[in-house]
Amino acid sequence: MNEDDVLLQSENGPLRRSELGSVFKRLGLRAGDIVMIHSRLFTLGRFAPSMEREALTSAFIESLLGVVGSSGTLIFPTFTFAVFKTGRFSVLNTRSEMGILSEDAMSRKDSVRTHHPLYSVATIGPHGGVCQSASRETCFGKGSLFDVLHEMNGSGATKDRVRFLTIGVDPPPAALTYTHYIEEQMGVPYRYHKQFSGRVVTEGRESAYEVQGFVRNLSTCVVFDQDACWRCLEGKRGVKVERVGDSIACLLLEEAFYGAVVEAIREKSDVLCRGGYPRGDVRSVGGDEPATVL
Repeated sequence: MNEDDVLLQSENGPLRRSELGSVFKRLGLRAGDIVMIHSRLFTLGRFAPSMEREALTSAFIESLLGVVGSSGTLIFPTFTFAVFKTGRFSVLNTRSEMGILSEDAMSRKDSVRTHHPLYSVATIGPHGGVCQSASRETCFGKGSLFDVLHEMNGSGATKDRVRFLTIGVDPPPAALTYTHYIEEQMGVPYRYHKQFSGRVVTEGRESAYEVQGFVRNLSTCVVFDQDACWRCLEGKRGVKVERVGDSIACLLLEEAFYGAVVEAIREKSDVLCRGGYPRGDVRSVGGDEPATVL
């Protein structure tokens, strides 16, 4: 593929491959960064004539790799919410439910998929092993992937290197599953812990799993308020937005995102709930669902 090739046609003009690296750099992405990417590429525009899916997703992945370099790591969510119902997860064969970019990243020879049955990710880069070491016994608790990213950003050679990038998601924070990690850390009263179990297949071997989720109780009618989440972050240092085709890309520094949401929840525990939540012990009523924000 040539740098001048058109990837997508948008209302704002053609999106060329050469523009991607420039967009990511303007957002503040740097060599050595560890980046979790949430994406909805179909919102950016229409496929250019003769543009194939694999060529499109490869252009995005290669452009990202070109910016973070060999010392950086890309993390693509390959979450599998259907496993909450089926109870069966195969590292190799269970499809990602997070869009074409994550699916194609998972199929690359240089990527490694983690073994968490519900919140797996595909990684490309030298920090994939650290992600692989995350606990598969919890979704958002101590030792989870999200906790590992928080710890990585706090000290050592990876200090201040963890970022979250959304591409084609508006408003951006609606797509950050990391929000639920912060909710668990803060002990919000409208979610509760629940055990899920099933079977996981790794390297041809099948074994049982038990994983603790942090779920929303359906009987409380709690609805995640993505606009409230964005208001926590809008205008904060460490949050930057760029126009891409018909949508936007947004880069959020982990420290900025964590700090802003923690502060907001401290001030009002149900700040991320549209219309608040019913008081009382939510575990005393029936019905629940997993945390399914992207």
